[in-house]
Parts: sequence; structure tokens; C-alpha cells
Amino acid sequence: MGAWGTGFFDDDTHCDFLENILRDNISAESFGTYFQNGIDSEYLEYDEGAEVIVAAALLDNLLNGTELDSVSEELPGWLEANRGKSLDGLKPLAVQALKKLVAEDSELNELWSENEEDYPEWKGHITGLIERLN
Repeated sequence: MGAWGTGFFDDDTHCDFLENILRDNISAESFGTYFQNGIDSEYLEYDEGAEVIVAAALLDNLLNGTELDSVSEELPGWLEANRGKSLDGLKPLAVQALKKLVAEDSELNELWSENEEDYPEWKGHITGLIERLN
């Protein structure tokens, strides 16, 4: 796992996915695909879990104004371009995908649970995200 912290963007895979969103100018309105892929997977793989986390963190910022780490110079512009769009319909999908992320059939949950020291903090970030989007 290429993680250096428990935050949403403290992982190489998460940062790579964010850069893909920014580079390809993927609209937040299309995040339902990432959430649905996570929900539909029998076992939520690492990369799919990363997509769920990043999309949900961005959605949380757009809907709730929750602060994000400044991990990219392009992020503020992308957020501004996507702010004000009708995204409320994505919240139930995001919540369902995030709940799967912290369940037994999730590779990220399995990997983080092996780290007894940091797991509660990581899971707390995810459950906080669930609460804000619920």
C-alpha cells in the first residue's frame, strides 16, 4: 500500500486517480459510475476503493464545503467549475459505496485493519464522510 497517512489523498493511488480526474476534466456529475462500480463489486478492490474515496471526498467538498488538502494546483479550478451543479442525487450512491468500503469485502479495509494503530483514524475519516453525505 503506497500510503503515507490516513487522509483521503495520502496515498499514491488516490493521488493518481485525482490527477486523472483533473487532467481529463471529468465532471463530478459522472461520479455515480465510480460509486456504482464499488457497490456492484463482489469484492471491492484497492483501485475501486480509491476511486470511491476520492470521488466521495470531492463530492463532500462540492456539497458541504468540507476542506480538502491542497494536493494539486489544478484542484481549485476543477472544484470551481463543478460547484453549483446538481449533485445531491449522488449522495445515496456515495454513502452505499463508502459503507461497502469499510465492510469485510473491501481490500482497503482489510489492509488498513492490519495496522491497529492507524486503522481507527482511517475508518473515522470514512465514517465522517458517510455522515456528512448522509
